[in-house]
Amino acid sequence: MAKKTQSKNALAFIFATVVLDTIGIGIIFPIMPDLLSDLGYNNIAEAAMWAGFLSACYAFMQFLFSPIIGTISDAFGRRRIILVALLAMCVDYMILGFSGALWVLFVGKLVAGITGSTIPTATAYLADISSEKERAKNFGLIGAAFGIGFIFGPLIGGLLGEISPRAPFFMSAFLAGMNFLFGFFVLPESLPINRRRGISLMDLNPFRSLIKVFANESFRIIFLCIFLVQIGNWVYPSVWSFWAKANFSWTTSMIGVSLAAYGVGIAFVQGVVIRHKKVENFGPRKVIIFCLLIGAFALSGFGSISAGWLVFVLIPLAALSEMFDPTIKAYLSNQVEANKQGELQGILFSIRGVTTFLSPLFMTFIFRVFSNSDNNYPYIPGMPFIFAAALLLIALVPLIKKIKA
Repeated sequence: MAKKTQSKNALAFIFATVVLDTIGIGIIFPIMPDLLSDLGYNNIAEAAMWAGFLSACYAFMQFLFSPIIGTISDAFGRRRIILVALLAMCVDYMILGFSGALWVLFVGKLVAGITGSTIPTATAYLADISSEKERAKNFGLIGAAFGIGFIFGPLIGGLLGEISPRAPFFMSAFLAGMNFLFGFFVLPESLPINRRRGISLMDLNPFRSLIKVFANESFRIIFLCIFLVQIGNWVYPSVWSFWAKANFSWTTSMIGVSLAAYGVGIAFVQGVVIRHKKVENFGPRKVIIFCLLIGAFALSGFGSISAGWLVFVLIPLAALSEMFDPTIKAYLSNQVEANKQGELQGILFSIRGVTTFLSPLFMTFIFRVFSNSDNNYPYIPGMPFIFAAALLLIALVPLIKKIKA
């Protein structure tokens, strides 16, 4: 009975940890324009550019440290890695809340990228404490936690941002601190010493899986198409807040509500729609074609509209395109042998890691060019969305040829 209670407490803690990680990502999206304005960057085009650099720093540190932290936890145990990361996260949020200069934000985002790299360790913890039959169900908690975090992160950030652009950071610091205390008293170590392993320098190389993208002749074209699609889809977190402020003069809370609405749409599509039998009967090829076409349409719409209410008309269409990721992953997974599944997931993780730091740089640069009235280019704040739509359409043609019905 005590062991069952201990296991439930551990599951609750891991769930809360992943929710907090994703809230920490989402909480900053709606407040970034006001936060940078508070630091003296009042030109929205210039502010967006710096926001792109900040997002890229965060994503790059996650890309570097996720495999490192996951591997270190195999050697030294999960508990101490997770607790140290949570404590550092709490301190980091406090630093971000008190930041009075841009360089402090950069330091904070670099640290946040490292401390936010605990998802592989949290997933490994669940694997440690779950039986083979329970693993799929418990891994589902990670997906649910992501969904909750990406809904409530922007919502909390938007609402508290109305008080102060720094208030969301203090709330996140409080939540991370509470979770650290909860874990310190209830979280047992899941990996006994006799199950730990040694590590090599090769295990710590985050670029090892990325090299395999180009070495894999069977799926090379498909991987490159996935790369284009993910670059396009990361336009949403990259420029949404700045685009909404420039295009509709939305408040921080309205930006947060719109991002939360998109999060609800994604959660519904990936949790309900994609599981429907009719979707399964269409087959991966038709679903992928539909996702890219509806996604390109929604992105073009976001890039063209001038009325704020139309955003909420387009959000359900954009959310439907989110079936692409699980569908293409399932298709690729079904094409490889059982002993190659880990390698495939490593490659897909590496592609995602690269796109999460490249896309903010591309998208904020395009936004800067087309939302700055001081240059000779036309004023089109939605141009990053149009560019993203073009990337989806470019990826569509080779995918149609490569993916079997």
